Amino acid sequence: MLSKTSEGNVVGELRIMLMLKEEKKRGEQEPEEQLRVRIVEAFNLRNSDHSGVGDPYVECVLCDDYGKPLPGAKQLKTRTIDSTLRPYWNEVMVLGRGKDFPVGSVCLRIRVKDQVSKFAPGSAKFSGYAKVALWRRGLSRDHARDMWLPLESRHKSSGIVGSLTNSVLESEGIVGSLTNQAKDSIQ
Repeated sequence: MLSKTSEGNVVGELRIMLMLKEEKKRGEQEPEEQLRVRIVEAFNLRNSDHSGVGDPYVECVLCDDYGKPLPGAKQLKTRTIDSTLRPYWNEVMVLGRGKDFPVGSVCLRIRVKDQVSKFAPGSAKFSGYAKVALWRRGLSRDHARDMWLPLESRHKSSGIVGSLTNSVLESEGIVGSLTNQAKDSIQ
């Protein structure tokens, strides 16, 4: 399942779900559109610990095509899962409001890291990298996009590695139940 790509060696896979969600806040007449990501799980992560297992977590941020964070973009982080190379986070994060990111090309930069020491915050080893293009026209409201991303062993500013699982499933006519299930799980 894992192989070499043109960008380098694949060192694991990460499952995420993306969704535009409308949410109406109290006292406001217009609903706000939010871009959400659910970091679900990772598979076959590279061991970067001497113990034989890692303590992985994920960092993600909205960026331009070159990997530079967008102005005002917050870097978000999952919790650390101890002693595993197959972590399950199932965490939803709000990346930004729909009106805050441009209609053109925006990317989601994802880094998987291995926490080296609980007693030394920031002491992490790089485990894998992925970048997903988020063309706004490719995301629809309240419709989750479920993706398995190959994690590269090194950062490359070019090369989008994300692909949308639903586009394959739609062509095979089996997206209905998966789409509803994915939609329910990201809310």
